[in-house]
Amino acid sequence: MAIINPPNLEVRQLKGLHLYHAGLSSCSQRVRVALEEKGLPWESHVIDIANDEHVTSDYPTINPKGVVPTLVHDGVVHIESADILAYIDKTFDGPSLNAGNPAETHYWVERCDEQQYALKVTSHEFLFKLKARKSPEALARFKRLQQHNPGLVEFHEMFSSKNGLPKKLIQDSVARIMADTSALDQQLANQPYIAGKHFSIADAAWMISAHRYALMGFPTRRFPNYSQWFARMRQRKSYRGALQNWEPKGAIRAMGIYTAYRRMTGTDFCAFIPA
Repeated sequence: MAIINPPNLEVRQLKGLHLYHAGLSSCSQRVRVALEEKGLPWESHVIDIANDEHVTSDYPTINPKGVVPTLVHDGVVHIESADILAYIDKTFDGPSLNAGNPAETHYWVERCDEQQYALKVTSHEFLFKLKARKSPEALARFKRLQQHNPGLVEFHEMFSSKNGLPKKLIQDSVARIMADTSALDQQLANQPYIAGKHFSIADAAWMISAHRYALMGFPTRRFPNYSQWFARMRQRKSYRGALQNWEPKGAIRAMGIYTAYRRMTGTDFCAFIPA
C-alpha cells in the first residue's frame, strides 16, 4: 500500500476523506468513480494541472511526486491510484468493488495501467494538441519545475516540438488501444462486467479509458460487446458524478470541435488504425 508521511503537517491533521485531484486526470477519475460507487462523502481539493499548480503550490509537500490523485483519510496520505482504489474498497462499507473474481479484476486493472502511456499519447495528439503544446518559454519553465521527472519533460519536449509526436508512436499507441479493446470485447462476450457478474475496480478503470476514447472518436461500434458494456457504464450514476460533473465544459466543447476537424481532414484516431 502506497502510504507516505509528507512534510505538510496540516494535511496530516485532516479528518475524514480528502481527495487532491484534477478534473481531466484519468487517475483522478478512477478514484472519484470508486468514491461515488461506494457512496462516500469526501472533500475536494482541485489541483490546477494546466497552470502547474501541482509543482508551484504547496502540493509537492503533500505528494512529493507532484502527481494526482492523493487521498488523505484521517491524516494518512495515500498515493498511486491503483493502491487508492484497493484501499477504498477494503476500508469502507458499500458495494464491493472486487466481488466475483479477484484474479480477473487484478489482471484487467493491471492491463489498464499498462496502457496508460498509449492513452496519454493519443489524448495529447487527438484531444489536447491545440491547448497543451508549450512555447519555448513555457517549456523551459516546465523543465525547471519538473527536474525530478525527466520522463515527463522528455514527453513534452517531443510533443511541443515542431514535428510533434512521431507518427510511429501514435500508430503504435492506437494499435495498442485497438488490441486491448478487442480483448475486452472478447472478455465481455458472456458476462455483463469485465470480471464477471458484478461491477468492479476493473470496470471503474476501463470506464475512464472508454470515456476518453469516445471523446477522441474511437470506433466503438466495431466491438459490439464492449459497446454494450460502455452503454451500461454511461448509465451509472458514477459516470456522471465522477467524470462528467468534473470536466471543464469549455474544454470538452473545444475537444469536440478539434475531434470533428481531425475527422474532416482525415487525420483523426481512425486514420491511424492498422489496416
